[in-house]
Amino acid sequence: MVSATSGDDNSSLIQTTLEWIANAGINGLGVLPSAKQVAEEHLSRAASVEDAINSIIAWRTTHAASTGFITGLGGIAAMPITIPAGLLASYALGANTAAAVAYLRGYDIHSEHVRTMVLLCLIGEAGEEILKNAGIVSS
Repeated sequence: MVSATSGDDNSSLIQTTLEWIANAGINGLGVLPSAKQVAEEHLSRAASVEDAINSIIAWRTTHAASTGFITGLGGIAAMPITIPAGLLASYALGANTAAAVAYLRGYDIHSEHVRTMVLLCLIGEAGEEILKNAGIVSS
């Protein structure tokens, strides 16, 4: 039997997970540096903001591929643990990348607006559709 509060529990879990992803992406977590640190590090080695953004994207693409490989090393026996961990790591890395780019573009990465946009970036074209349905035109 399904309890009357199961929908609320699911909503709470989803909200908590989204907050964790945004916080990990923006503030860093463990070996993942904060988005500000990532942006400043890449900018210090780049000729321009555009070069720093391209550098972040290239590095993150390589890092994401290696993270996927490493989480797959446990084989089928470890899949119940490695799949959720791999997904969370992937989303945190994506949020970190989006927040680092936002920081380089001059946005306040700790504002609710930017946190929302960072999370929308993680869902790709569906995020653009959500914005269109809300009456917001992206350029």
